[in-house]
Amino acid sequence: EYQIEQERKLLAEEIELLKSELERYGVSFQELTKICPKQERSRKQCAELAGAIVSNPSLKEDFIRNSRIPQTALSEQFKISPKTIEKHRKYIVTIVVMLLGDYPGICTFLPKEVG
Repeated sequence: EYQIEQERKLLAEEIELLKSELERYGVSFQELTKICPKQERSRKQCAELAGAIVSNPSLKEDFIRNSRIPQTALSEQFKISPKTIEKHRKYIVTIVVMLLGDYPGICTFLPKEVG
């Protein structure tokens, strides 16, 4: 029981950290369930975009420095309409923040296409 309680405390701390980090990017913790795309294809596409930001040093630096996703660069690279990226902006931001941060407990709950 002690170990379970410790895991709960660590998860609660991770949630608070994530919550404050997301607020920097204009995403509230309460809206997370609403911003997740319903279609699997859209979720996969968002995960690809987030992965591109995290793995590309210039895109990652742009994201961190400007506190927003580099829509134009992603639109050109993936041949996706900027409107599509904007529609899922908060979801993409959430994934990027989670991938860049240290959230091992929370990441166990992520859909498989995000990992």
